[in-house]
Amino acid sequence: MPLGRELRALLVSLPLAGAWACGNTPTGPIEITDPSVTARVKPGEEVLFRLESNPSTGFSWRLARPVDQSVLVFVESKYAPPSGAAPGQSGSESWRFRAVGHGQATIDLEYGRLWESEAPVRTASFSVLVN
Repeated sequence: MPLGRELRALLVSLPLAGAWACGNTPTGPIEITDPSVTARVKPGEEVLFRLESNPSTGFSWRLARPVDQSVLVFVESKYAPPSGAAPGQSGSESWRFRAVGHGQATIDLEYGRLWESEAPVRTASFSVLVN
């Protein structure tokens, strides 16, 4: 007796449901807030660096130097205001990268105003090991 289309779809999806139940699904990016911690990821995984930021003052984080794109590629950066805070309070800025190759890369960030030529008011250097 031939299997119906619905039964075949169910049989195909059962292994996927089992993998999901066992926690074998892709996870979100590994989040790092402490520059002294080396992020350890595998190719295809993402790492997110979160830093305090307050763009209402004109300050923001930017890359101080290019990243080794044979190891990491930039995905996005975005600002998240604090929930329920008064206007002008600091939130956080996140920088997300995807590991694309084996090796070690450094993410050097500096906090300043884009239009000012003065030295940045803060810097942060994150190390990522991809293996």
